[in-house]
Amino acid sequence: MNFIENKLDVDFGIDKKEFSSEYLYKKPCLFRKAIQGIDISWGQISEIYERADAADRSFKLMNGYEVPKEEYLESYVNVGRLEYRYIKPVIYDYMRKGATRRTEAARAAGAGALQEAAHSCAG
Repeated sequence: MNFIENKLDVDFGIDKKEFSSEYLYKKPCLFRKAIQGIDISWGQISEIYERADAADRSFKLMNGYEVPKEEYLESYVNVGRLEYRYIKPVIYDYMRKGATRRTEAARAAGAGALQEAAHSCAG
């Protein structure tokens, strides 16, 4: 199943009323393994990350705290221009341990589904 093109069945383990009254717009909560039965690879996760501008200040790697960018980004010069790239082994290690990627756009859209898909890959 291609999780980007198809509708996902998300199960938070609580009913809609409880979610609305306890969590929606009130407090953050990470629902682990909310997406089941998808086949996602580290290559697909990598593709999601490669499309994001990690140097943007709104991009955050969260692991119970905001991970400093110096831990997972490196700078390099590309045709005379300073650019940034991920240190993939570091990103993957954080993801395997439960870290999530967060951008202001993702927060506004409630895009935890992609983050949870990454968790399901970590097993």
